[in-house]
Amino acid sequence: MRLAFVGEGAGCSPEAGLVMPDAGESELAALERTLSGMAFPDEVAALDERVRPAFRWVVRSRKFDRNGEVWEGEVVAAHDPDAEPRPFASREDLAALLAA
Repeated sequence: MRLAFVGEGAGCSPEAGLVMPDAGESELAALERTLSGMAFPDEVAALDERVRPAFRWVVRSRKFDRNGEVWEGEVVAAHDPDAEPRPFASREDLAALLAA
């Protein structure tokens, strides 16, 4: 399963980031182009229908390298997308923000 957000003139995928249609290309064609390069798992983990995950944070990773030794980005409260993003410059910084 792959998640994508599609809007007028743009799309966004967690795996691919912002996806802009090429000149003359529709949003659907841009999404198709993006998905064509991705592998799809054979099985999707089943979520118990009685369980509703309560996501607390949106983590936007700008840089991730060396298995997390280099990790930079920002965190925003999931329930308040207009809140000021809180930057992090390491795994330890991110862990502290997620624990708050």
